Amino acid sequence: MKTKLLHIALGNHNTGLWKAFDNHFETFHYNWLEDANDINEVNRKILELHQWFNPDVVFMQIQKEGIISTETAKKITSKSYTINWTGDVRFPLPNWFIDLGKNISITLFSNMKDVELSRKQGINSDFLQVGFDPKVFKTDSLIKKTPAIIFLGSNYINSHSFPLSQFRKDLVQKLYKHFGNDFMAYGSNWNNIVPNPSSLNLNEESIAYKNCKIAINLSHFNYERYSSDRIFRLLGSGAFCLSHNYNGIQNDFQIKKHLDIWSDFDELILKINYYWANDYERELIAKQGCKFVRNNCTWDKRMIELKNNIL
Repeated sequence: MKTKLLHIALGNHNTGLWKAFDNHFETFHYNWLEDANDINEVNRKILELHQWFNPDVVFMQIQKEGIISTETAKKITSKSYTINWTGDVRFPLPNWFIDLGKNISITLFSNMKDVELSRKQGINSDFLQVGFDPKVFKTDSLIKKTPAIIFLGSNYINSHSFPLSQFRKDLVQKLYKHFGNDFMAYGSNWNNIVPNPSSLNLNEESIAYKNCKIAINLSHFNYERYSSDRIFRLLGSGAFCLSHNYNGIQNDFQIKKHLDIWSDFDELILKINYYWANDYERELIAKQGCKFVRNNCTWDKRMIELKNNIL
């Protein structure tokens, strides 16, 4: 008999995550964003659904202050093992994460820095990495002409103060200056930095990763074990990955077997030139990295980790 899980979801766009819940639990999904304009309605529905469904586990994706009241958190936690998980980073870690954590069973993060900060505040906290959907990010995507070197990620330098936002902007400027049209950045706000930038939907993203020679990975943070899900999406699509050497990357990947790393732009350019000229080594690492994430880093695998390590 499957464990009953109430999923309080952050939107309905992540179909891979929803299906993974359904595969491993008897799940009822509630997308709280549909009622986000009426917080009282959100809390009323959660309590109503909780009483009706009577779940063993409540898995919440709450990333905004004031969504779940203290009263609601206490009520559902009195009868269920209640989790709040985020696959993103909030910088700095907001106090409301701590306040909510005091009234639920456990808070899960996809980086170790916030796990450790929460634990120092007396909050039960642990690590659960993001996953990816192998049916969307796949190795049999369409063949399409793509620049040899690509980077996917938005430029938030004028709207947010993330720690590595300037570093990302400098990355795009330097790579375009050095490689010209052999390089392209996809995402928001790259106007006047690269010509004709565009954003990609998920299928287009998989196609771009499949057809490029080198995909660059760089998130907005250098937190232990944190990288956005793009690192799994690009590897799962068959791309060769040159990743920023973020703190703890060696805990999740074998360097020069699943991907390779760089720490500064001079090293990155040297490695781009090396792997671009060495097809066999580049394609072997890409193949090994793809196999590794498809076997170990899907949303289905994260549900197994949740059941084995957290519940």
